[in-house]
Amino acid sequence: MYAWHHTDDDLVKTILEGSSRESCMRGFKGVLQENQARENVAYLKSLWGTRALACQGPLHMDRECLARN
Repeated sequence: MYAWHHTDDDLVKTILEGSSRESCMRGFKGVLQENQARENVAYLKSLWGTRALACQGPLHMDRECLARN
């Protein structure tokens, strides 16, 4: 739900290394290669709306970006 708040690189890192804040989100390093993690991020983003795509990452805090989209 909040994936769009993170950059592509952050999402890839979480896929590969897991999340220290969420024990249920284990890492897939050794199972997936980095390019496969990036393909997963691309698929995830294909499900996003225009606002999430336009204001991804640090831009999600930019009121102007949010207002335009």
